[in-house]
Amino acid sequence: MILLNGKPYAIDTPFTDSNGTQYPANWYRLATPQQRTAVGFTEVPDPPPIDERFYYINTDGTVTQKPLSQCQDYYKNLLASVRWSNETKGIVYQNHLYSTDQSSRVNYLGAFIQASSNPQFTVQWKAIKNDNTNQSEFVTLTSNDVISIVNGGTDYISKCFDHEEQLRIDIEDSTTLQEMLSVDINSDWPNNKY
Repeated sequence: MILLNGKPYAIDTPFTDSNGTQYPANWYRLATPQQRTAVGFTEVPDPPPIDERFYYINTDGTVTQKPLSQCQDYYKNLLASVRWSNETKGIVYQNHLYSTDQSSRVNYLGAFIQASSNPQFTVQWKAIKNDNTNQSEFVTLTSNDVISIVNGGTDYISKCFDHEEQLRIDIEDSTTLQEMLSVDINSDWPNNKY
């Protein structure tokens, strides 16, 4: 970072030195290092990047932390997004991945109603192999399979919301930004294998 008399300086900007002498926009580029130093220029390492989600960068270059409640609201919204990603990644049942997004849940509900009333019920369902190929294939599900998948999906989704709720409480209970940021919203999500 380039400073002029201790303040940030943007290259190619005209300036006036402490004696009132005016310099054109290209002066810095044309000046020798000794001339720059004599006028009051110094170079310092760039400061670490400022996370503008949690800090304001003021017009004078100083940094101010945003109100903690505003930071907490942002972090809770970020947490909800992480929960959604986990909630909808599916569950693994008998080495196949079954979707847990909202439209899939509606389809499961129809199959669940039939499976609950007919023990002989079977249905073809498309699932993803839970292996390195991640290929989809049709699987014949029995009524017990459908009930297990629906119950497992419901349990898994509920655990995702429970985990979000606990992390949300931890965020709301934080009294400093550093304490809030120590809440790891990407860890300890429930296991999706049933």
